[in-house]
Amino acid sequence: MPETIEASHQFLLENMMNGYAYHKIIFDKDEKPVNYVFLEVNKAFERLTGLKKDEIIGKKVTEVLPGIENDPADWIGVYGMVAVSGKPIRFENYSEKLKKWYTVYAYSPKKGYFASIFEDITVLKELETCLFTSETKYRRLYETNRDGIVQTDRTGCIVECNEAYADMLGYSKEELLELTYQQLTPEKWRHMENEIVNQSWEKSDYSPVYEKEFVRKDASVFPASVRVLVVSDENGKPLEMWSIVRDITRSKQAEELITKEKNVLSAIMENTGTMLAYLDPEFNFVAVNSAYAKGSGHTVNELVGKNHFALFQNEENQTIFEQVRETGKTVTYYDKPFKYVNQPERGVTYWNWTLAPVKDETGNVHGFVLSLIETTQRKEMEQELLETLEVSQQRESEILALLKASKAVLYNREFQPIARVIFDTCKELIGASAGYVSLLSHEGKENDVLFLDSGKLPCSVDPNLPMPIRGLRGETYRTGEVAYHNDFMHSKWVKLMPEGHVKLKNVLFAPLIIDKKTVGIIGLANKPGGFSERDANMAVAFGEIASIALINSRMLETLEENEKRLKAYTERLEELVEEEANKLKNAERLAAIGETAGMVGHDIRNPLQTITSIVYLAKEEVKSLPASSKKEDLIESLVTIEEQVSYINKIVSDLQDFVKPLNPKIEEIYLPELVKDAFMSSAIPENVKVLISIEDDLPQLVVDRYLIKRVLINLITNAVQAMPNGGTITVKAAQRDGVAHISVEDTGLGIPDENRNKIFKPLFTTKSKGQGFGLSVCKRLVEAHNGGSIAFESEVGKGSKFTIKIPNHVRRPDGWKQIK
Repeated sequence: MPETIEASHQFLLENMMNGYAYHKIIFDKDEKPVNYVFLEVNKAFERLTGLKKDEIIGKKVTEVLPGIENDPADWIGVYGMVAVSGKPIRFENYSEKLKKWYTVYAYSPKKGYFASIFEDITVLKELETCLFTSETKYRRLYETNRDGIVQTDRTGCIVECNEAYADMLGYSKEELLELTYQQLTPEKWRHMENEIVNQSWEKSDYSPVYEKEFVRKDASVFPASVRVLVVSDENGKPLEMWSIVRDITRSKQAEELITKEKNVLSAIMENTGTMLAYLDPEFNFVAVNSAYAKGSGHTVNELVGKNHFALFQNEENQTIFEQVRETGKTVTYYDKPFKYVNQPERGVTYWNWTLAPVKDETGNVHGFVLSLIETTQRKEMEQELLETLEVSQQRESEILALLKASKAVLYNREFQPIARVIFDTCKELIGASAGYVSLLSHEGKENDVLFLDSGKLPCSVDPNLPMPIRGLRGETYRTGEVAYHNDFMHSKWVKLMPEGHVKLKNVLFAPLIIDKKTVGIIGLANKPGGFSERDANMAVAFGEIASIALINSRMLETLEENEKRLKAYTERLEELVEEEANKLKNAERLAAIGETAGMVGHDIRNPLQTITSIVYLAKEEVKSLPASSKKEDLIESLVTIEEQVSYINKIVSDLQDFVKPLNPKIEEIYLPELVKDAFMSSAIPENVKVLISIEDDLPQLVVDRYLIKRVLINLITNAVQAMPNGGTITVKAAQRDGVAHISVEDTGLGIPDENRNKIFKPLFTTKSKGQGFGLSVCKRLVEAHNGGSIAFESEVGKGSKFTIKIPNHVRRPDGWKQIK
C-alpha cells in the first residue's frame, strides 16, 4: 500500500468527523518500535489535536510532540505492537502532551505501518466527573449531550434516560421506562454485557468502553459503544448504575469502507496485467504488484526498499524521473526502448509507461506511481504484420494482373490480341523491358512469332521470319518447364543469336501447354536486376492463361464451323421431310415414313453425336474461365446449340418410334415417380405452374416404363408450347372400374375445331417448327399397352386436356404415398 491515501479514499477521510492519521513505525537495531512518522492526516485530525498537517507530515512523533516517548499511555509501544502483529486494537488514553482524552481504533494495512481513527472524548470524561461532582452541571450535560445516557437498577429496569438515548432507539422516554435494558439488547450480546455489569457493580467502578448492538423500536439493529458507571454512597456501596451509549454506525461504516477500499485497491493491483510500483521521492521502491515483479525479473522482496536505478540503470530514464520530481508533471511514453543491463538475454524491449507524481495539499511531491505495459511482443507482431502486408500487396498486384489477363480471354475471340494483353501485363508485373509471344508451327519444327517488343532497343531481325527451336528456348519446348538465365551475353547460347538481334542481358521463357504438349512460349528479356523464382512462377501462370486463350480461340473456331454444319444439316433435314411429306399423299404414306426414318437416323445421328461431344468439351473448358459477361454469352450459345441438337434428335426419335415395331417391356411401375421423371426430363419455364394430383388408392401400372414416359414428356412439352405467356399444367391420375385414367391439362390456346380430326395424324402440325409426329407417336405408344387409349378435350382460349386410359389389375403396394 502506498504511503499516502488513494484519491478514492480521500473524500471519505476528509469528511469524517473522526480524526484519521497514517504512520510508518521506526524500529531500532533490535527491531523494537522507538518512533513513528506522520504520513497522512485528515482535517478532523487537525481540529481534534490542534496540529497542522503541513507542519507534521514526514516528521517523527518525537519531533512533533517532544517527550511523548515518556507518556504513561505508551503511544509508541501500543502502535508498534499493532504495526508488528497486524492485530487491530481499540482503547482509550489520555495524552499528556495534548491534555485530552481520546478513544482510538488502530489497525495495520501492512507490516511496519499503522492507521488510527480516533475521537476526542474529553467532554465525555468531564461528564463522568460531573456525574459525581455537580448536579447542575450534570443536568446540563445530561440533557444536551449527543450520547445516550440511561440509568438502570440492578435488575436492568430503566429508571431514567436522556432524549439522545430515546431518539437513538426510536422510543419515547415513557415507553423506555416500561422496558428493561436486556429487552433492548440482542440475545448474542447479553452474556458478555452481564459479566461487564457484574464486574463494575462489584468494584463500584466504571467499566472499560465496549461494543455491542441495540434493537430499535422498528426492530432494526445498530452498533454502539457503551461505558457502564456505578454510583456508590459514601461507604462505597453501589446505589445506581448509568450507561453512556454512543451510536457508532458511521464509524463502523467508515471502517468497513476503508477496509473494503483497501481490499479493492489490493485486488486491482494484484489482478491487473499492468505493472504497478509506488516509489518514494528518492525513487526507492515502497510497494510493487506481482505483475511488476514478474515483468522486471525480480521478486517483490528483491524490489521493495531498493533504489529503482540501482536495479535498472538508465541515465535517460533517471533524468526523466528527476524532471517529474522537479516539475510535478506526469509523463507518458509509448513503445520506449529499454535494455536490461543485468538481463542481456532479453535484448531490446519496448514499453508504454507513465510516471505520475503523488502530491500533498501544498503541492509537494512525496511519491510516484509508475505503471508499465510491455509492448515488445506487439512491436514484433507489427513488424511481422508489415512484412506480411508487403507480401499481401505483392500478391494483390499479381492477382490483379492475372485478372486483367483473364478478362482479355473473355473479351476477345482471336488469340493474337488476347496474347498481346497477356504479354504486356506479364511484362509490366515482372519488370522486363522486352520480349515476344510465339506459337509452334504446324510442322512442329519452327517458332512463328505473333509479335515482338524490343523494348525500344535496335533490332534488325525480321520478326516475320520463322524462329528456329534451339538454345534455351528449345529447352522450354523440350521440357515444358520455365527456363531463365541472368547473364545471357556470357552463356553458351549467345552464339546462336542472329546478327542484328536485340542485346539480351537476361532472358526467361515460359511455355504454353495444351494436352501436355508445348505449343508456344512467352519470352521476356532485359529485367533490371535479373529474373527470380517468383518471376518464373508468375510467367508460368500467365503461360497457362495464354494456353486457355489459345484453346478457347481454337474451340470457338470449331464451334462456328459446327454451327454452320448443323445449320446445313437442319436445312437438309427440312428439305428431306418436306420432300417425303409430298410422297405420303398417296396410299404408300406409311412406307415412305419408314424409309424417311431410316434415312434420317443414318445421315443425322452420327453428326449429332459429334456436335454433342464438342459442345460438352466446350462447356467444360468455359466453366474454368473467370465469371464475366463474355463467359455468360459463351454458355448461352452452347446451351442454344444443345437445344437445337436435342430438337433434331427428338425429330429423329419420333420418326423412328412411329415406324419401328413396338415390343413393350412390361413391368410394374410406381406412377408418381414416373410423372416426376417426366417433368425432370422436360424444360418447364418459370412462368408455368405445375400441379400434380394422384389418388391414394391408385395401384402400380403394368406398362413399358420408357414408352409411357415418352408419352408424358410429349404431352407436357405440347402443354408448355400451348402456353407461350405462361399458365398451369395439371396432371391427375385416378382409377375407375379397373382402368387407370391419367390426364395432362393446360390453360393454353386450345385446339380450333378445324384441327380436331387431324391432331393424331402423322405429319400434321400447327407449329412453325415440328414434323407432326408427337401426338401420333403418343397414340401408337399408348395403344400398344393392353388396349390402352388416348383422347382429348379442348376449348379455344381456355386450354386442352389429354386423357390416357390403361387397364390395371395389379394390387396396391404397402407403404405407398401420394406425391405432394
